[in-house]
Amino acid sequence: MKNVCKSAFRYLFVIFVLMFAACGGSSGKTESVNNAVDINSRYSRNFEDLDIGYPYGMKSADEDYVYPDNLTVDEYLQQEYNEWKSHYVVTDPATGFLRVQRDAASDYDTVSEGMGYGLLLAVYLDDRATFDGLLGYVDAHLDDTGLMHWIIRKDGVEISEFGFPIDHEIVYVKVDPATKLPLDPPQYELDKEDDPEYLRHTGFRRSKSSATDADVDIAAALLLAHARWGSYKPSYIRKGIEMIVAICKEDIEVKNGDYWLKAGNGWGGQKGWNPCYFTPAWWKMFKEALEGTMHVCDQRKYIPYCDNVIKTMFREMQKIDAINSPAGLYPDWVNTSGETPAKTDKLSDRRYFLDKDGDGFADDRNGDGEIDINDYYDLQSFNYYYDAVRVPWRMAHAYSWYSSGRPRAKEKDYFGAYDIVIKMGKFFSTKNFPFDGEGNWSTDLVDGYSITGGQWSVDDRDGFNDADGGKAYSTTHIAMDACVALAMEDEALAAKFYDAVIKKKDSFDGTYHYYGNSVRLLSLLYLSGKMYNYWNMSKWDLERKEADMLTYGPLTIDLAYTEYAMYGTHHADLHDRAKLLDESGNGHSDMGAGIKDKMLDGSMIIGDWAELDDAICGLSRVFDRSIWSVYGWTVARGEVEFNYSHGVLYPWHSNRVIRNLGSDPGCMDFLIDKNAFTPDPDNDQAAQNGGTINLSPGNYGDITAGNNRAAIYFSGGTYHIERFKTEPDARIFFDTSSQPVVIFITDELDIKSRTKFLQMSGGNEEPADASRILFIVASEKTVYLAPQVEWRGTVIAPNTGYLNVDIGINGEFYGAVWGKDVVVHQDTSIHFVEFDWDTLNN
Repeated sequence: MKNVCKSAFRYLFVIFVLMFAACGGSSGKTESVNNAVDINSRYSRNFEDLDIGYPYGMKSADEDYVYPDNLTVDEYLQQEYNEWKSHYVVTDPATGFLRVQRDAASDYDTVSEGMGYGLLLAVYLDDRATFDGLLGYVDAHLDDTGLMHWIIRKDGVEISEFGFPIDHEIVYVKVDPATKLPLDPPQYELDKEDDPEYLRHTGFRRSKSSATDADVDIAAALLLAHARWGSYKPSYIRKGIEMIVAICKEDIEVKNGDYWLKAGNGWGGQKGWNPCYFTPAWWKMFKEALEGTMHVCDQRKYIPYCDNVIKTMFREMQKIDAINSPAGLYPDWVNTSGETPAKTDKLSDRRYFLDKDGDGFADDRNGDGEIDINDYYDLQSFNYYYDAVRVPWRMAHAYSWYSSGRPRAKEKDYFGAYDIVIKMGKFFSTKNFPFDGEGNWSTDLVDGYSITGGQWSVDDRDGFNDADGGKAYSTTHIAMDACVALAMEDEALAAKFYDAVIKKKDSFDGTYHYYGNSVRLLSLLYLSGKMYNYWNMSKWDLERKEADMLTYGPLTIDLAYTEYAMYGTHHADLHDRAKLLDESGNGHSDMGAGIKDKMLDGSMIIGDWAELDDAICGLSRVFDRSIWSVYGWTVARGEVEFNYSHGVLYPWHSNRVIRNLGSDPGCMDFLIDKNAFTPDPDNDQAAQNGGTINLSPGNYGDITAGNNRAAIYFSGGTYHIERFKTEPDARIFFDTSSQPVVIFITDELDIKSRTKFLQMSGGNEEPADASRILFIVASEKTVYLAPQVEWRGTVIAPNTGYLNVDIGINGEFYGAVWGKDVVVHQDTSIHFVEFDWDTLNN
């Protein structure tokens, strides 16, 4: 990570001064969010179970919708995503990463726009493997500015829009020798300056260039991924911040106090910009992210960019709004440098030679008797067409998240997303859809209009489009136009739009289908209320999930909250360099604590250089002594303290904290009926030093494994015992092939050094299956897992005052550890493997 702010001073005063002077960060105190949040709603996972919608406008358009095959909304979205992914997400042969391919019309190439869409979809469909695969491809195609080149051939070669590998010189188009009109389809070549069969087609050479809409979508997806999944390999938040800074540097033109959103890092500005590239919700989120991290020393100066982009671009949108009545539509490209918005002139350097007078020859526009570069037409679309069609989604999204432009939300003359959406919505609501064949622009919802709602104009077309627009019932247009419905809060209209989007899909057998089907899926996510703002939960009304209580003998457990690698109902302590990881070790897992025992003075402590994902705590205090430790959210009922030590200023957490305002968040239940434990104190079993015993499910007293690799074999089933103790170097075997091993212990669990939990496979010893081993301990005595133990399974010990996990760097822990007072000692890594709770229901 470049430019991490450092200080040689450890004194708190100096640290605070440096934080403000060097990075503009917080003082280490976290801000309280003024609403109660149920931390056990697992808001950073499994949002699909919540029906929370958006804080503004209608929450969704799918109320009471009956999906095909009686699917739930989440099942339907998953089905549509799986289908989308099967056609568009492929492995890149050049890098081995994943890419979003287009369709036959573009020879299955990849554009950065599609990568942005793919990353957003992967976040919202909880598909981290696909997200990471796509992100690897993005990283492989970043240019020197840190932004992705906009178009890549299917073999991995970065190209220009003409298909030539970049960098390359001027492009020429082949023409008919007699008419001087370009051939159809056009044929492009390089180095044809003196060839009479070619005319110069571009003004400049082609180098790497980004597209701003893709840049901001990719950066937004990284922030959302961090908020949902946390970060480790790769660090989504760091990549996201770096990309936001690059966008501010490269995609924004600062001039006379205004902040113009360019078309990309290589071109565009006030004289030529694309309204659908303006995504106010992302810029609001970018500001929150920049303010809340501050880990790049110079990023503070880019915080004002976010507000200024929103201010400047809404002002420019309002200029267009003044001339687009009654429809309120926006053009694909526009020049707002003059008093009246107009079609762009020379935004693109592409030269078009046309026969507008219909005499069969290219027009000699300057009348000098020959056709050359001085006779070209500049074609950049000024219709509401396949670029501008994304404006309804971008603006509706901003309103749903942040209430942008809502009347009386700000000063009375404020113009924002709501104003844009409502005006367009009134226009679209008068149109007929669906329809077959060619539509009538005056009555039907067709694929294009003038910005005032008139007929699509061939004179205002772009250079790529020779056909007439404004006639088709388009997947792209119904999907994007439908987004206005949530702001309009018209349930009947919203239901009609939603049904139309569900039923209209481009055929995968056609030539063009990538774009329509991609924005359709984004529209479905938004309209169904599932395009959540994971980054900022403060406006959401999160309710605790209903408990799915599982009772198995003496144990009753709430299955809704089994995703913690470590959980303490009163105290949880992760010592220095201890880690909570996923099973593979490539990601982090969660740590939780609660207040079910009514003790309000409990705490959670996260030590120096410890690592975990979400720290979720219903206790009175959370102490985070470390740096780079909590990669997800930190949520607490009471006070959260962060200590920036080691001379490194890393105010990472300032917007990662939501307080519960003193309320009981309803933490996980550990209900154990000790009276239902049925050990047999007269049935002790011991494997003496070097000995072996085989146990069947049943009732026992003490079970002991001695030294010298003594071995105990457990068959699948349930055991009730008083004490389970091992001496160093013991081997405990579990046969879970037919059913899990569940062990209820009333008095003592004591596992000494170098004990291994194993299973036999094909005559060989291998680590036991941690997902099928469960220990439930009712004792108030210390539960001890000693150094260098190779533990497999989940241990639940809610009554002990000290659940001591002291395995260390030379041991292994795969499973989970839950109890009243849990301590994981330094250098111990817990790899979370969830117990297979379904096996207890069978």
